[in-house]
Amino acid sequence: MVDSKAKVAVLSDLNNHRNLLTSILQRRGFKAFPLGQERVVTPIFPKRAANVALASQGDALTNGDVTVIQGLDQCDLCLIDISGGISERLEVAIAQSHELDIPTLFLDEHLPSGAQFLLAEIELKIVEKLLEIRAHAQHFRMNPEKTWFLAASTGGPEAVKAFVQNLLPNSDFAFLYAQHIDVGFESNLVTMLDGVHGYSAKIAASGEVLRPKSITIIPTHCQVRILPGGVVFLDDDPWQGEFQPSINASLLSFGKGCGYQGGCIVFSGMGDDGASGARLYKSLGGKVWAQSPESCIVSSMPSSVIDAQITGTVDTPENLAKHLSASSFHNCAVAE
Repeated sequence: MVDSKAKVAVLSDLNNHRNLLTSILQRRGFKAFPLGQERVVTPIFPKRAANVALASQGDALTNGDVTVIQGLDQCDLCLIDISGGISERLEVAIAQSHELDIPTLFLDEHLPSGAQFLLAEIELKIVEKLLEIRAHAQHFRMNPEKTWFLAASTGGPEAVKAFVQNLLPNSDFAFLYAQHIDVGFESNLVTMLDGVHGYSAKIAASGEVLRPKSITIIPTHCQVRILPGGVVFLDDDPWQGEFQPSINASLLSFGKGCGYQGGCIVFSGMGDDGASGARLYKSLGGKVWAQSPESCIVSSMPSSVIDAQITGTVDTPENLAKHLSASSFHNCAVAE
């Protein structure tokens, strides 16, 4: 995952572009502090754009000074603005970043000075791409078939815990878990699930990836998107609609980021949040399973997907775990 000390070197020939890129990240909740001859920006809110820091070289770049190499050597990622062309000094810096083998994002888009909606689009693109590059640099490879989405509301925590407890001991699934819950109570889910059957549970944070043997819990205070490769990105915007988090929105994002070789399981809950998302997810090739209504505390949520005739396996949480473990074992055997 992206370390809280991770730094991104921002190199540009244009002062106004450096300032604009700095202000873009500051709007994401970053704060500047001095480090040597560079200016480094680090996040002050963990939920915001992902533990990525910004190092602006400023005048140190002008003469190809050794401080550029020292600055780059401290960084984990490099954002190089080539929208104004590549000068000789910028070419030197690019060569240095390549020599140091720093994962690099080249920015060749025009940076507008007034259109806020364009700036917002560029901001999101930059942050998303940096997170994807960071995950790729750590050689993380997601297994789409073993990456599953869990959805629940009333009665869900107990059902999900029973499900995890009955997975095979050597199972290594990556779960993204959306649970209707009051703001601030996600930590209770972590306490309940962390360590169960060897699975680690944590609240989603930008820059993390959906890793094997883990349960990533979607927070209620802001939207979550899953980028290609299973990279988590927390947006500042609140969830739209009645439910927090929105299972429909989360499932659609999960499919876009992780593909449709895995599946989703709808557990006990009130209402029909997730039904429309599950229909689209199923139509694109994903598997949709549900907890049997008679085993639920409240059955309306799983019943909404069962009634839509899009579910494959329907069973108790304990048996759903056994079905998933068995199907995973079968897939591995076929692959071998």
